Amino acid sequence: MKRAIIFTIVMLLGLASVWADDWNPLTDPRAPSPRQGHGTVTLGINPLFFVYLFGGEDAEGILLNDTYEFDEDGWDEVIANNSPPPARRDHQAWARADLMYIYGGYGENGALDDLWSYNSTTNTWQEEQISGPGPVARHGHATTTLTDGSEIIVCGTDVNGDPLDDCWKLNPDNTFTQLQDAPHAYTGHSLELSPDGEWLYVFGKPGSLGIYRTSTDRWSLVSGGPPNGPGCCTSRGVNAAGEPVVFIFGGKDINGNEMSDVYEYNLYGGELTQRGDMPQPIVNGADAQLPVVPPGKQQFGNNWLVFGGLSGGIPTNNSYAFTPISAPDTITVVSPMDSVFADSVMMIWNPAEPWQATHYQLLVASDSAMTIFFADTIVTDTSYLVKELINNTDYWWQVRGYNAGGWGPYNNPVHFLVNFVVSIDDNPHQNSTLALTTSPNPFNDHISISFSLQEPQQVTCSLYNMKGEKIQTLFSGQSPVGFNEHEKNIVNLRSGVYLIKLQSQNSEEIQKIIHF
Repeated sequence: MKRAIIFTIVMLLGLASVWADDWNPLTDPRAPSPRQGHGTVTLGINPLFFVYLFGGEDAEGILLNDTYEFDEDGWDEVIANNSPPPARRDHQAWARADLMYIYGGYGENGALDDLWSYNSTTNTWQEEQISGPGPVARHGHATTTLTDGSEIIVCGTDVNGDPLDDCWKLNPDNTFTQLQDAPHAYTGHSLELSPDGEWLYVFGKPGSLGIYRTSTDRWSLVSGGPPNGPGCCTSRGVNAAGEPVVFIFGGKDINGNEMSDVYEYNLYGGELTQRGDMPQPIVNGADAQLPVVPPGKQQFGNNWLVFGGLSGGIPTNNSYAFTPISAPDTITVVSPMDSVFADSVMMIWNPAEPWQATHYQLLVASDSAMTIFFADTIVTDTSYLVKELINNTDYWWQVRGYNAGGWGPYNNPVHFLVNFVVSIDDNPHQNSTLALTTSPNPFNDHISISFSLQEPQQVTCSLYNMKGEKIQTLFSGQSPVGFNEHEKNIVNLRSGVYLIKLQSQNSEEIQKIIHF
C-alpha cells in the first residue's frame, strides 16, 4: 500500500498540458476495464488518500466484483486477502473511517439486499450482519452519510423491476429505521446533503428537485431542478463567494438521451447555472473526491475523480479530473477615479479574486449608462493605456474578469473627467532653450532625461502627478553648457501618466511621461 503525497498528480498521470475548462482527461493504461454502474469512495485525508472502486457491468454485460484503487501513481487493481462480495452493478458505496461499505445492487439473480465492508488496512472483505427488519432488495438506489453517522437509503428498483419510493436509515449498529416515503419513485438518482446536515437534495428527475428535511422527516418536490435525469452524477463544492453548491453532470434527459450537460445548483440561493459541458456524455458513471489540488488549479473543495459509465450506449473506462471553478468576483478598480489631466490615461485595476482571471474586458464610455463606448477591449493584464481622450469630457469605465467559470460581473461605472494641463503637442514653454527630451516614453522604472544649455546654469528636475502634486526631485545642481543627460531609476511608481518639470534660472519646460 502506498501513502505518498499527490502534489505532482499532473505530471505523474500524464495530463494534457492545458486544462480544458473544468475537465481534464487522465490517461493511465492501468485503468479498470470499461464499465458502468460501479461504485467509488474516497478513504483517507489530504494528502494521504485513496479512491476505491468496486464492481459494475462490462461491455459484454458481465457483472464484476473486482476492486481498484487510485492514488498518486494512478490506478492499481486490489487483490484482497479473502473473497470479495458477489458481482453486481447499480449498488451504492460509502466510506466510514478506513472502511468502504457496499449495499445492494443488481446481481446474477436479480436485486440484492446485502451489506459488505472492505477494510483498507487489512485488505479484507466482510459481510455485515443486519439486525431487525429492513428494506427490500434493490438496485439503482442512492445513499449518503448523515451527520449522526447513519446512512440514508433513498428509493431504487425492486426485484420485479418496479421503481420504489421508500426511504430508510441504516444506523451505525446495522439496524434500519424506515423514514417517510419520497414524493417520487426515484431510480438511478443522486443525493447531496447540505453542510449543516439539515437538508437532503435529490437529483435525477428532470426539471425538478426532491428536498428532504432530516430533522422533521418531511419531503417536498419542487420545480426548477436541472434537466439531468437518471444516471447523473453529483459532487458538492463551493463557489467563489464560499457558498455551498452542487455540480450535476451527465445522465439522461427527459427523452432518454445521454447528456454531457453540467449544472451548478446553489444550496443557499437555489440558483441553477449551466456550466461548460463534459468532454463526452456519461450515464451511470461514478465520482469520488480528490482531497488535494492539481497544480495550476484553485481548491475551495472542488476536486473530483470521475470514472467510467455509458457513452453512446457503450461502457467506457475514461478517467477525468473534474475541478470546477467559478467566474471571478467583481473587480476593484484603482485608477482613474476622479480627474485626468492628459489625453492618455493608464486604466488600472486589481487582479480578480478569489478566483483568478485569464482575461479582462475593459469598457470606457462617455455616458453613465455605458452605452456610448469610447473603448471596448479584452486584455490579459490588469492595466491598459487609453489614448486620444477628448478634453473637457466626462468618461465612465468598467472592468470584468473571465476564467473557465465564465465572465464575472462588471463593477459599478466609475467616473473621471479629462481636463488637460499640458500635453506634448501643446507645451506652454515652446520657446524654451532647454530642449527637454525623455526616453523611453512610455517607460518602466528606468528613464533618460536630456537637455541642452547655452550657458552654465542651476537646473532642477522634478516629477509631478497629473494633479500637479510634486512626487520627488529627480536631480538638482549646476549643469555645464551644452548637452546634459541624466539616467534615473524611479522605483515604487504606479502605472499612469506623470509630468517631468525641468527648470533653470531663466527657463522652464514640462513634458508628459507614461509609466507602465
